[in-house]
Amino acid sequence: MAVKIVRQPKKIALIGAPSSAAAFSMGSEKAPAALRAAGLAEKLQAAGYEVVDHGDCAPRLFADDDDTGARATWPKSSPD
Repeated sequence: MAVKIVRQPKKIALIGAPSSAAAFSMGSEKAPAALRAAGLAEKLQAAGYEVVDHGDCAPRLFADDDDTGARATWPKSSPD
């Protein structure tokens, strides 16, 4: 599959990817919402960028491995 990348200076698309994969503590999946609440889009607009926020992808929550305490590599089911 060929993909053509078109550069559009001064245009930014925001896509949140809430995930706890490879995290050492709970809460990293909240990062996209925290960046939005901190005014990321507004600050980029103030810097002269056209910003389109596409929202978040579905959250990917991961569970601890019961044997080692390490983060597991498979997703934990999340409530819909």
